[in-house]
Amino acid sequence: MNWYKKAQIENLSQFELSKMIRELIPQYKKFLDKEWDKTLTHEEKELMKRIGNKMDSLGDLRKQKIEQQQEISEQAIQRGDPHEVLSRNFINYHNTGNIQENAYKQYETKEGISWLGTPEKYPILLSKKEIENEIIFFRKKDEKLKYTQKDPKDLTGWEFLRDEKKDLIYMSDEQIKEKELPATETSIVAFNSSGEPIGWVSNEFGADGVWVIKEYQGKGIGTDLLYEFRKQFKPGRKIGQMTGSGVNMTRSYHKKLVEEALRKGKNVPMETLQEYELV
Repeated sequence: MNWYKKAQIENLSQFELSKMIRELIPQYKKFLDKEWDKTLTHEEKELMKRIGNKMDSLGDLRKQKIEQQQEISEQAIQRGDPHEVLSRNFINYHNTGNIQENAYKQYETKEGISWLGTPEKYPILLSKKEIENEIIFFRKKDEKLKYTQKDPKDLTGWEFLRDEKKDLIYMSDEQIKEKELPATETSIVAFNSSGEPIGWVSNEFGADGVWVIKEYQGKGIGTDLLYEFRKQFKPGRKIGQMTGSGVNMTRSYHKKLVEEALRKGKNVPMETLQEYELV
């Protein structure tokens, strides 16, 4: 045990410290069980105290490093470079809470979402994709959106500008463009080759709501819906609350963004490439 007494514990790495604790496990267990007053020598007590202090220090450093990594990740996401972060940091940023997996059970069948209507209601074709010998179409409406102008003198943010007749004043096209707001209806519907709606994504009070009927789940349609939908917003907008399936979809969405960055020749960190086995 002589080398332990002489070791510069304060300078040890996490790996070296863990190795020392494993080798001293009998003494350290007594230390943790508060039996060390009776069974350990004075030198052993001092050694265990030094180990404990070093572990606390390493724990603080690890916590600080995690916080710094998350802050760096947030900055990358907000400036539109999500490919620079790991999936766990991407999900941590976007996930604002949990939702029960069966919360939207009514949307699992064609009958449950038939109210979405036919492709004719959605004249803008955004993209189409062949999935298992069937073409899936992603469409949206061309309805123009209106945004009210907030009163700059109101500190609450809930008062809006009105004209002489007390009618609300809306933003001009130039103001909408300047604020980088979507100019047209943002909801997107996925249709199968028979023209039936099989899924959709919409703005749910500032969050991204994605639904796909059960027989078409697990084919990447939800990921494609989310991908098309989020093109309309600033990159820093959070996805929102998620089910377990939603977390998996968000990870697939992140992978899609990483693959897109590679196609564009952008630099993707090796750690992120390895995570998705893209090397």
